[in-house]
Amino acid sequence: MWAIHKQELQIVDEQNIVIGAESELLSVDVQRDKLCVWYTVDLDDAYTQRRKIYVRGTGHVLEDGDAVYLGTVLMMNGDLVFHVFDGGGEAL
Repeated sequence: MWAIHKQELQIVDEQNIVIGAESELLSVDVQRDKLCVWYTVDLDDAYTQRRKIYVRGTGHVLEDGDAVYLGTVLMMNGDLVFHVFDGGGEAL
């Protein structure tokens, strides 16, 4: 059985989140002034993975050329712009 879950992200250059082993990152956006990522999760799967997430402002360097773009979010009425990337995962 599958569901969609959400996790809040920190506004830092790099962070790790723990999600299901078969999870797929779907999108990023702002909810209640918090940066969030939505992803699928297999509710019957007990295995997890650590996924690397990058958050960059416009013009900031991203050295991981393999990172996958997830989306751009506007915060504080558009005064802050962040671009979010998936740096891949590793099984736990």
